[in-house]
Amino acid sequence: QESVDGRYEAAIGVLLGLAALTKLYPAFLAAPLWSVRDAQGRRRWRWPLPAAMFATVALGYLVYSAPGVNTLGFLAAYNREAFNTAPGVWWLIEAGLRLRLPWHQTVTLALAAAMILISLALTLFPARTPRQAVLRCAWPIGAYILINANLFSWYVLWMLPLVAVTFTPWRPSAAFAWWAFSGLVALSYTFFLEWERVAWAINLQFYALYALLFVALVYRVVSRRRRDVVAWRAAH
Repeated sequence: QESVDGRYEAAIGVLLGLAALTKLYPAFLAAPLWSVRDAQGRRRWRWPLPAAMFATVALGYLVYSAPGVNTLGFLAAYNREAFNTAPGVWWLIEAGLRLRLPWHQTVTLALAAAMILISLALTLFPARTPRQAVLRCAWPIGAYILINANLFSWYVLWMLPLVAVTFTPWRPSAAFAWWAFSGLVALSYTFFLEWERVAWAINLQFYALYALLFVALVYRVVSRRRRDVVAWRAAH
């Protein structure tokens, strides 16, 4: 018996497909939600979820496929817009410019590479439980937020449900970092006061996020190290 029923996986695939038809980025969640072990802890290649998602997306585009109709809409122009761009993204852009790459291509390639690597890692090392598979959606969502040249406040919304189920007040964690950023990202609207980039607002948002994520990483490594030492001492 599998830990997730195929009918439910197909339903998830349809929902992901509908979400991707609205905004392409929810398709990034297919890898973590699909990569989960069965009840016996084995990796089984179940196809209802990806098949349902791709079928839904294909059907959605087929409905609007017609001569003279631009089915991709505003996507090409959207990739050339910049708003509330993180310092880390500017570092990538500067590196791309040295390679004579247009800035928007650098961001697109970096985001694509990050998603491919994350999806590959999640597929090769599937989650042990469905709950863990859901929580691991934070990886592609986080990469999308961090590698995005056009980040509006509401782009952080799909991270908040994962923060809500893992958040521990005043304890260093990734959930705490994203919780803090979900409030700080409202500073992006300082742009509209004078219709120009406000450097301090952008830096406060993202450097706080970088710092909190780094602290969470250090805390997790140290805590795990302490647990291993305690376990070793108890065994000896």
